[in-house]
Amino acid sequence: MSMNLPSITVPNFVLPFEVPALLHPVADHFAIAIPVIVLLLELINLFVKSRSISWSSFFLLFVAVVAGVGAYFTGITDGSAVFDSLSTQGQTELKEHKLLGIYLVLVMGVVFILKMFSMMIQKGMMKALYLIVFMVLVAGLVKQGHEGGELVYKYGANVEKVGDLEEKATDLEDKVVDFKDEISNKEEIIKEQKERIEEMNDALEVVKKEAKEAKAEATSLQTKVAQAQAQVQTLKVKAVVPAKLITPVTVATPVKAVLPVKTETNSSKESNTTK
Repeated sequence: MSMNLPSITVPNFVLPFEVPALLHPVADHFAIAIPVIVLLLELINLFVKSRSISWSSFFLLFVAVVAGVGAYFTGITDGSAVFDSLSTQGQTELKEHKLLGIYLVLVMGVVFILKMFSMMIQKGMMKALYLIVFMVLVAGLVKQGHEGGELVYKYGANVEKVGDLEEKATDLEDKVVDFKDEISNKEEIIKEQKERIEEMNDALEVVKKEAKEAKAEATSLQTKVAQAQAQVQTLKVKAVVPAKLITPVTVATPVKAVLPVKTETNSSKESNTTK
């Protein structure tokens, strides 16, 4: 398969739309079949020399160029999608297939330009050059079609591998759906938890408020208790009188008067003396 063609760097054209996958075989059919038909018309026209056939060939060549450009871009899309799933040999073949396709699109453009010159100049040399390059192009297109078939049937490009990828994609889609459902359920749980947290926060605020009020009430009670204790202390101080300020009262015990008893002897003596 290898032709050892020199590598070509193609500018990276960004299309304003996304190229659908698996359109490369369709574009290839037009890009290969139309030039073959045009070559047959040109060979017939060498003998018929009909201007209408020449114009038909010119129009069909234009369509072939458009199909070739379409085959290039669809090939980029399909090749990029399947490249990683191919074997090492298949990846090498795909790279060579792409390189040959680039050459064929360029040669197709050259053939279209030679066709215009051959219609304007109307000389045999220009017509011969046009037909020679055209036949080279058709040979390259046939080879490209054969190699594209090998990529499909030998290496499984866009067939088994794509089927596997589609199956994997389906599995991934199912997993994504399940994951979304799980996330949805978790979101509901999180929502419920948030509501519970808000309720707990409200209850906590109520408890804090009650605690604050209780603390203020306890402080007030402590103040009142302190005031009561101070009043009790004051009363105690007033009730206690120092002992030195109180005069002790002594109760006298009655004492009987003891009068002197005179004896009769002495009385009579005194009486006699007086006489």
